[in-house]
Amino acid sequence: MNPKANSTYPKAALSLLFSILVISFIPAGALFAQAPQKMSYQAVIRDNANVLQSNKAIGMRISILQGSPTGTLVYQETYSPNPQTNINGLLTVTVGAGTPVFGTFSAINWAAGPYYIKTEADPTGGTTYTITGTSQLQSVPYALMANNIGSGVPYMSVAGKTSTMDSALFVVRNTSGQIVFAVYNEGVRIYVDNGAKGSTKGGFAIGGFGTGKGVSQPLFVVDPDSIRAYIDTGSFKGRKGGFAIGSFDKSKAGIEEYFRVTRDSSRIYINGTSSKAAKGGFAIGSFNGSKAGTSQYLRVTVDSTRIYTTDTIKGFSIGNLKSGISQNYMKMSPLNYFIGQESGSKTTPGAGDLGKFNSFMGYQAGLNNINGKKNVFIGHQSGLNNNADFNIFIGNESGKANNTGQYNSFLGYQTGLLNTSGNSNTFLGFQAGKNNQTGAQDTYMGYNSGMGLTANSTGNKNVFVGCASGSYHNSGDNNTFVGYSAGSANQTGASNVFLGNQAGSAETGSNRLYVDVTNTASPLLWGDFQNRRLVINGNSSSNINNRTFFVNGSAGGTGAWFNDSDLRLKRNVETISNAMQKVLELRGVTFYWRDSLNRDDQRHIGFIAQEARNVIPEVVGHNGAAYDMQYSPVTALLVEAFKEQHRQITDYMKSTEELKKLVRELITKNTELQNEVESLKSNSINQNR
Repeated sequence: MNPKANSTYPKAALSLLFSILVISFIPAGALFAQAPQKMSYQAVIRDNANVLQSNKAIGMRISILQGSPTGTLVYQETYSPNPQTNINGLLTVTVGAGTPVFGTFSAINWAAGPYYIKTEADPTGGTTYTITGTSQLQSVPYALMANNIGSGVPYMSVAGKTSTMDSALFVVRNTSGQIVFAVYNEGVRIYVDNGAKGSTKGGFAIGGFGTGKGVSQPLFVVDPDSIRAYIDTGSFKGRKGGFAIGSFDKSKAGIEEYFRVTRDSSRIYINGTSSKAAKGGFAIGSFNGSKAGTSQYLRVTVDSTRIYTTDTIKGFSIGNLKSGISQNYMKMSPLNYFIGQESGSKTTPGAGDLGKFNSFMGYQAGLNNINGKKNVFIGHQSGLNNNADFNIFIGNESGKANNTGQYNSFLGYQTGLLNTSGNSNTFLGFQAGKNNQTGAQDTYMGYNSGMGLTANSTGNKNVFVGCASGSYHNSGDNNTFVGYSAGSANQTGASNVFLGNQAGSAETGSNRLYVDVTNTASPLLWGDFQNRRLVINGNSSSNINNRTFFVNGSAGGTGAWFNDSDLRLKRNVETISNAMQKVLELRGVTFYWRDSLNRDDQRHIGFIAQEARNVIPEVVGHNGAAYDMQYSPVTALLVEAFKEQHRQITDYMKSTEELKKLVRELITKNTELQNEVESLKSNSINQNR
């Protein structure tokens, strides 16, 4: 622009060159900051004789007029010290950098033009401005105009003319001529540097500011060492909130999201088709300096999720740093699998298998384990204090106190809770074996089975099966309780066998057998293992004579009762003497039992033991509180008595036959005599005739 067109000084007196240097670059990150409020002015100064004014101080005043060459003054400034011309008479000043006389340069609304610049000069260096000129500002510097975009400029565009894909439509360069921002037909590229040490304007950033345009809030920052995106933490959940990466087709008919981050979630979407391209899914990896190869650390595809680690100790972990101390939620390595806050956090793999091959899951599961190996703990504080090997604890607080016990299997809430050193135990059910401390080789199955009355259970080699079976047992060994509440009251007994619902539930002793389906003290089967005795339908009180086998009630069956009778088993065999006499001395009686409650109220037949003792003492016993008698041996006595009687009868029959023969002979003789008498009578009669 040439200000001579409207000058008020002689044509040859002074020559002015005026130029506006258009600012075409705004540094990255400053799009929302105040643009530089300056522009350059240059003029060649000559005096009235047209002599070039070289190396002289010139008095200058510059005014900005609005609307016309004589329009409203909006800004005016002077310069102190006076600007200096160079050897060619060229004078250069910066408009906006002088001393304001009227108005504020930064307050000029460049969109409300047209504007005119009025220049006034004093070649003598004073303030008597004898040379003036006015010229219209045909264009406004971009950096100054940028301050007014939005207030009066509704639309601005850059239209490219090239169709070459590699040719830029719009380029911004830095002071070194390097491309910083470039727009192409098919994309946009931004090239950044990290900036000098301590620089806050390096990299690439998108930010926001409040209505007061205070300190900007970064929303998206790219540095050579990091990429960060910041989203609003407000509680609203707008459809476009958060950060997302997606795709659209050329028709822009729809979009597909690949990656989305909002305040309450992070989501990655991958193609769900059956094709399995080598680059499909989501992956995180690394490459070496030569980029000759890559290593994958995380890979997610439609059909699998894989995590790869190289350190056999550190592996893969998820933790919490809120307290200032790292607390793992999950840590997985080829040596151990830990899931849950502080689970296995003290485990230290050592030589051989020490501290290796454990699987812990749950809050503080296996927390204090250091060298324990090949354990499986699942549940809140399961195996909390364990430092032993080969244990399986499943259930909240199962095996919580275990320290040195090995080969244990606990399944259920608080199973084996207080076990410290007991080995080879199997506890299954709510609080099964809860109070066991040192007991070993026990098997407890069922709700509260083998729970223990106090916290010092030490029983060994017990088997309790059934809800509450052996629930109060503390110290006895070698017991077998099977059935609901079987042996529930037995605390210290040993070597018992209780089978059935509530069988032996009130028994507190040892070496006992109970088989029944109630808590009766007189079970169907009662036994004494120590003394080798068995009672049917009773107990020791029924077997007052301490028989090896006792039936409290009638006994019978379809077969005979056998006793050993082989001659080879016997010695000093003699025939029973005076059997008949002994039988005659025995008294058979009828009777009722005095104890009808434990026996019966029926009429019976038998003998009186005290009476039989005087006749056949061999069958009468007195081992207990009362006499007893063996009834079956009496048959031998009866046999011999029968034989003795038989012999007597045989003798009698023989004598009788002899008498009968004699009688028959007498009868015959008598008949013969009678016949002779009759003959004599007949002869006598005949003779008398």
